[in-house]
Amino acid sequence: MDKEIYISSFFSIRPSTDGEPDYREVIPNANMRRRMGRIVRLSVASALKCLENVPGRIPDGVLTATALGCLEDSEKFASEIMAREESMLNPTSFIYSTFNTVGGQIALMEGLKTYNSTFVNGAASFSDALLDACLLVGEGRHNVLVLAFDEIIPTSKAVLERMGRFSPGSEGAVAFLISDIPSESCPCRISRFSPAAAPVSGERPLLSGSIESAFLLAREVGNLCSGTAFREVSLPSLDIVIERI
Repeated sequence: MDKEIYISSFFSIRPSTDGEPDYREVIPNANMRRRMGRIVRLSVASALKCLENVPGRIPDGVLTATALGCLEDSEKFASEIMAREESMLNPTSFIYSTFNTVGGQIALMEGLKTYNSTFVNGAASFSDALLDACLLVGEGRHNVLVLAFDEIIPTSKAVLERMGRFSPGSEGAVAFLISDIPSESCPCRISRFSPAAAPVSGERPLLSGSIESAFLLAREVGNLCSGTAFREVSLPSLDIVIERI
């Protein structure tokens, strides 16, 4: 990459191991919390916590990545269509079922009027969003928020278990702030990233590669920033190399 690109902050929430935060602290508006689905609350909390780590940095772009989107609200809306025979539908479930719901919610809460895009490309969703963020920073933007999210609901769990492709840890949200300058709390640089060369393993649980790659990157960034890993780490699943500066 011609321009230095850094991961200046990150925050992840993996309910299967981390539990869930007290959303009242992150989203104080009770009415807003009530209307949000579980994955929307979880994703927004992860994004806002990521931005809290570097006060004063306002994102020049918001990129979200998901393999399946807001499944709970999608199922709820589809069930209403069938139960009410396509009449007198509650619009709330539809609004929160769309793939770009999370990116829009972050922009509304933070008052952002900038580039906002959602990537839905199965296991490659997070890789695509991260690539776009690096390109945006390379073109002159200063801070770009990248968020990967996916959820598990009973229906999707049953289907994936039947196919032998279920992974219990493939649910949660991970946020990264990609920047043109490093931060003191997270001195991490992306030294190489070429996602087109990264093969998608046939052994990977169905569609969970996006969020799992994000969790893996967050873990390694955390190890680098805390000094518990070597100075440079390579992640073959993303074909990315990150290093401590």
